[in-house]
Amino acid sequence: MYPNLSRRFILGVASAVLLTWAVSVRAQAPGPTPPNPAAPTLKPVAPHGVQRGTTIDLTLTGTNLTEPTGLWTGFPAKVVIPTDNNNGKDAAKLLVRLEVPKDAPMGLYGLRLATTRGLSNLRLFCVDDLPQVMQAENNRARPTAQLVKPPCVVIGKTANESNDYYKITVAARQRLSFEVLGHRLGSPIDPQLTLFDAHTGRELKGGHSNDAPGLQTDPRLTYTFKDAGEYLIEIRDVSYKGGDDYFYRLRIGDFPCATTPLPLAVKRGVKTAVRFAGPTMDGVSPVEVTAPADPAVQAVWVTPRGANGLNGWPVSVAVSDLDEAMEQEPNNEPAKANRLAVPGAITGRFEQKGDLDYYVFAAKKGTRY
Repeated sequence: MYPNLSRRFILGVASAVLLTWAVSVRAQAPGPTPPNPAAPTLKPVAPHGVQRGTTIDLTLTGTNLTEPTGLWTGFPAKVVIPTDNNNGKDAAKLLVRLEVPKDAPMGLYGLRLATTRGLSNLRLFCVDDLPQVMQAENNRARPTAQLVKPPCVVIGKTANESNDYYKITVAARQRLSFEVLGHRLGSPIDPQLTLFDAHTGRELKGGHSNDAPGLQTDPRLTYTFKDAGEYLIEIRDVSYKGGDDYFYRLRIGDFPCATTPLPLAVKRGVKTAVRFAGPTMDGVSPVEVTAPADPAVQAVWVTPRGANGLNGWPVSVAVSDLDEAMEQEPNNEPAKANRLAVPGAITGRFEQKGDLDYYVFAAKKGTRY
């Protein structure tokens, strides 16, 4: 679920009226409080994710990181800030240990550091179930491509005017999905992904992705390899940009690729079966979701699970206070219109080209809808 962070700003205006014989100043509320210069600030977290059921050491970098009092996480975790080796006394670096339970929900969450002088900015952080692999330093050329073994998630970042290469070995007719989280993770990277034959150097037909639908410019594709052998994965920014902020996560495995939850929203406090739409949904069963009753919760993560037990990256489902329904086909003519409850909401789909969806509801005279 997404935690909601709210701030209240008090705006004030001081007005003065200058007269020829006097000056009158009207007292007003004070202006907005300026940012606390002593509060901590966080740079991108390294690594920017964790495999659930494991313990990980995070190196936080930024400013004013001394005298830490805790780390807020949007997911269940045991947080330990070691006190040995003068940890907590370096204003630019801090070591934090996270122990994440096996049943922690997958998804994208926030981290914020608290110190005796304030609360830091928020940084995004992934909870995944794939084993994590750190990018090697010498994978900028095809001959030195980094060998990785699926299923896994690679933690990397691009450099200026360069490409990152990873090598995989597959069996004939093996199917794999490839998904990059970059822009969704808060990185300025606009990543693209391309597959190559490691021996011929040729790009695989259908083995390229850039700006996959619904992924905020991140790429994703599912590919079935005709022949056994070694293949290369190329990751780069579309404009060849790079730097410390141009980080990404490359997920590799035979997992489902969901694009959209069905329905798009679930009613608060009610159990709902959520299905998925996407390019590889074969064998994926609906997931029972009970939306939290907490009014502060606006959305929850729901994870598609393949028949082989691998989880795809979760999709966000809105949490609503309305009765939620799914469109029922056929409803492509007025006589077969779906009846709506008012107030209420419905999720619909255009199942095929030229599809029309009709709905009917009872209205009261003089009532605005």
